[in-house]
Amino acid sequence: MPGVTATVNKVATILGEAFNVLLSILADNGTLVGPQAALAVAKAGTLGAYTSGSAYTLTMAGGHGFTDAARLDVYWIDPTDGVTPKYRYGCLVGTVATNSVPVTGGAGDNMPNSVGLVISAMVPVSELFTLVGNNCAGIASKCNGTGLVVYTQSDNTLIVAHKLTSGRAKSWFSSEGETNPLAGVSLGKVYFSHGDITTARELQAAVLWN
Repeated sequence: MPGVTATVNKVATILGEAFNVLLSILADNGTLVGPQAALAVAKAGTLGAYTSGSAYTLTMAGGHGFTDAARLDVYWIDPTDGVTPKYRYGCLVGTVATNSVPVTGGAGDNMPNSVGLVISAMVPVSELFTLVGNNCAGIASKCNGTGLVVYTQSDNTLIVAHKLTSGRAKSWFSSEGETNPLAGVSLGKVYFSHGDITTARELQAAVLWN
């Protein structure tokens, strides 16, 4: 008998009419993954120098604590519209010189060529979680702010990233008919970070499997 039931209720209102979709996902197993306490605030900075969308230098405020070879997630607001959150994650910190932090690699949005752009950054918190991807019945991620939940293989190869804003969870469930993002690989780690420099944020993921 299945041990876990996930209920998904979606409502779309179109031209005044409500369209309800109710799904139940049955799985043998399920668990919550994520930090047991809110993640501390992100670190503030600006874009100090630009080489490309994946190679640039951040000028961080004092006390950032970033060290050579750290994994880093970077957040900013799209300068073209002043509204849209942007995220680059899984970046590699180079040789830190006080508040000058060179960054390369990563995935997600390309850093714009906009020296002086206000950014925030965080070394993500990771949790080990091993799962054969083909057995996955569902994953879901949430944050009470702007955040990232990144699912990788054990060697940090990216599987899927959930870009999150407050109140808007991201998910995949087997009964929805979409391709399993974990198919053909094994989940090894889940990373959590957020971009808020004033408020600690809570992040969590849920994983269902058979």
